[in-house]
Amino acid sequence: MRYTDIENISEYDLIVGKAGSSTGLVMNTVFYYGVPEGNIDISYLEELQNNKYVEKAVPLGMGDTYHGYKIIGTSTQFFDNESYVLKEGKFIENECDVVLGATVAKRTGLKLGDTFKSQHGLTENESTANSHHDENFVYTVVGILEPTNTPNDTVLFTTIETLWHAHGLHEHEEGEEEAESTSLLTAVLIRSRGLAEQNILYQELKKDEKIQVIIPTETLRSLLNSLNIGEVVITLIAAVSVGLSVIMLFITMLTSSIERRKDISILRALGASSKIVFLTIIIEIVIMALIGTFLGFLLAHIMIGAIGNYVVTNYGLNISGLVVQASEIWTIIITVLLSLLAGIISAMMVYKTDATRYLK
Repeated sequence: MRYTDIENISEYDLIVGKAGSSTGLVMNTVFYYGVPEGNIDISYLEELQNNKYVEKAVPLGMGDTYHGYKIIGTSTQFFDNESYVLKEGKFIENECDVVLGATVAKRTGLKLGDTFKSQHGLTENESTANSHHDENFVYTVVGILEPTNTPNDTVLFTTIETLWHAHGLHEHEEGEEEAESTSLLTAVLIRSRGLAEQNILYQELKKDEKIQVIIPTETLRSLLNSLNIGEVVITLIAAVSVGLSVIMLFITMLTSSIERRKDISILRALGASSKIVFLTIIIEIVIMALIGTFLGFLLAHIMIGAIGNYVVTNYGLNISGLVVQASEIWTIIITVLLSLLAGIISAMMVYKTDATRYLK
């Protein structure tokens, strides 16, 4: 599973957004997931673009969707790295231009030259944008990205100016009221000129209580560490479940062996040695363990594949049911070995069954 596009993350040193959760800001700007805390003043973008410590400051705006897929407003600089490869068409240049992620193009059927109207808000019931959305504003598809198996596949990219104008935030002219400046600028992605400049910027921006500034790689690392802790807990729960299953298998085999003492006695009376009886019980439990683990493994991967289709469609994260992890192989081996041990213990309890005792 790829949590995100690493090249896209390392492209930026800092991310500035509305004061709130740092994890939420990463989820909004890296994974395009969830509803942002809010928007920041457009003046932050202008100041950062003119800051001597900044090499590149790229806006990110959210406010509309198309068939449930977020429309991300940004600038042409956003595509200045190898993470974005066009399958066809061109990148955004003018207002109303849209570049589609691969999943969006596949699921919506949009093609180059197609036009469409957006839906207001980031969800069906909630919006972070203002109420002046132009229902007749038309977007035109100018490009489609190659699949990346990242969140980039599940969004539509347009210019930040397009989002502003779609919501009536036109550049004000003399005598007109200035448009609401806190709308549709969710975050600013920053690449500083160097490590020293990054630290200076970070310290300066931290002083402003209206915003938050994060180092995306550190925040993402913290998030992934939290996920790893969850993975450890799930692994422990799975280990306990396997242990309990083996105990239940042992009890079942022991009960079955005791109930089959008469059958075993008949086998012994017909000339079967105690070793043959012992091996028969061992082979039986190993076959049961192999069938059980194989069916469990197959069912788990079918479920992962089904869930993976939903996740890649809605979140752009690639989860494949066709991938087999080394830990899974070890789990199967350990399960079979534990089952074998349970079989040996239960078999030894009937190993020396008196061949005549249960024939009376």
